[in-house]
Amino acid sequence: MVMKINLKEVVAKLKSGEQKICVIGLGRIGLPTACLFAKAKASVIGVDKNLKNVKLISEGKTPFQEKGLQPLLEKVIKTGKLQVSSNLKEEIPKSDVIIILVSTLIDNQKNPDYSELEKVCKDIGLTLKKDSLIIFESTVGPGFTENFALKTIEHLSGFKVGKDFGLAYSPIRASPGRILRDLTFYPRIVAGIDKTSLNRACAVLSLIVKNRFIVLDSIKAAEAAKVFENVYRDVNIALANVLASFCEEVGLNYKKIAEAANTQPYCHLLRPGIVGGTCIPVTPYFLLFEAKNLGLSLEIVETARKVNEAVAKRIVDKISEAFKKDGLKLRRSKIFILGVSYKADSRGEYLAPCKGLMEILKRKGAEIFVWDPLYTVGELKEIGLPPVRFEDGLRKANCIIISVGHMMFKNLKRKILENLLMRKEKIFVVDASGFNIFTPKDSVDNVKCLSIGYWKT
Repeated sequence: MVMKINLKEVVAKLKSGEQKICVIGLGRIGLPTACLFAKAKASVIGVDKNLKNVKLISEGKTPFQEKGLQPLLEKVIKTGKLQVSSNLKEEIPKSDVIIILVSTLIDNQKNPDYSELEKVCKDIGLTLKKDSLIIFESTVGPGFTENFALKTIEHLSGFKVGKDFGLAYSPIRASPGRILRDLTFYPRIVAGIDKTSLNRACAVLSLIVKNRFIVLDSIKAAEAAKVFENVYRDVNIALANVLASFCEEVGLNYKKIAEAANTQPYCHLLRPGIVGGTCIPVTPYFLLFEAKNLGLSLEIVETARKVNEAVAKRIVDKISEAFKKDGLKLRRSKIFILGVSYKADSRGEYLAPCKGLMEILKRKGAEIFVWDPLYTVGELKEIGLPPVRFEDGLRKANCIIISVGHMMFKNLKRKILENLLMRKEKIFVVDASGFNIFTPKDSVDNVKCLSIGYWKT
């Protein structure tokens, strides 16, 4: 019985290999999580449906770049502390702790897409062994874990939560480029279906978390905490975008003004730009979905999403206006986009700024080609983007758009300007990243530089 487990023995049994941890979903958070548990001497089985990734991981190779992950993976694979599989139903009955890190996105109607998570819940329900602890870490709307996941698992397993198995929720707080550090040193929110589940989850997570636990009184509250974090960011980025659009119209530099305003300790203006990734532009829709079901209208959250989703169009419209002033047209123009990821100095293409810009520019008849120092030509082709060599892009583009603020682009600034100055025709450089790598002050001769939040034409 779950209630009879001696919590003092949990860590010892995990470290000895007597009890096993199953991490479901070996993506950008799941694989680092699995590696950290293995580093702590736990016996870990990582499960993922992507056969290609499973093969790579089994060979000690990371399917994606993340600081510090490659050497850690090599080590835990070599020691045998981390093993990988694509067969979830086979591994669940062998596992004492099940940690779920399956991605949750949105569908074409911008409703939560929990389909992969629902499949996992069904497989767990069909194969769960008694006395297991399930820890959900996937981002979901408040209420999902208890309203769907728990009921599904109980129904299919015939077990009763709190009696036959434990259930907890602990949302992830980690950013690309610093995931291992964030998983280890950020305070960790956790909630359990009952006291035993909570205490056991804290004991398990203490293997990798070196900061304090923030205990909430319900799983729904823990789910809401993660959603609220991302909604906060989305709303404040929307404010930055609105203020940046004002600055563009009146000839002010938003970045300089924000830096000045932020010297007041209660002011925290963020950087404007197109919001991308799997969290900030996605999670608000989880909350809006739940609110709609309750008959509630969350106007600020809805407005923030509309503002941020309109930024790409606003940038393209302003580029079109700038072109017209010089007698040019976007139609048949050649646009060179620098950066295909959604975050500076990190890989990851989901809802990346470049994609929104490309869609609009293509509809206007522009020819698009891209370059990113973090991707090979083959990788860009694989994700459906038209690659070009950096030098070739500079040679033939009418307009260069910086879509993400990689440090490499700052280092290449002088080279970019020098190459463009050798051409005779008018060329635009538009910094849509919000980093102000290029600003109107960099304009010279035939090169006109513009930047979101600072736009002089």
